[in-house]
Amino acid sequence: MRLLTISGSLREGSYNTALARAAADVAPEGVEVELFNGLGELPLFDADLEGDEHPAVRHLRESIDDADAVLFVTPEYNRSIPGALKNATTTSCGCSRSCRGSRERAPPVSR
Repeated sequence: MRLLTISGSLREGSYNTALARAAADVAPEGVEVELFNGLGELPLFDADLEGDEHPAVRHLRESIDDADAVLFVTPEYNRSIPGALKNATTTSCGCSRSCRGSRERAPPVSR
């Protein structure tokens, strides 16, 4: 099983990123944990540019498509998720793209 962890914090030394990394230490045998490190590299979502896929967007989408499950580890900002994480979730699906990609099902997600 492959678990993708995405930290909602861009801050160096983030406790949330540390928790996402710690998932690998406590994962049961047979679970491969990958930390997505490209959140800060994603361009702001623009539906008009959706066909021109940025390399960072492609990396995020491929990482999600390759995962069996996704774990978001995130701080709360203003009673919501951080803008960078909201941008990532929007960018990963876009307006015209199915969130499922080429898979029959989207991976389970937890926060």
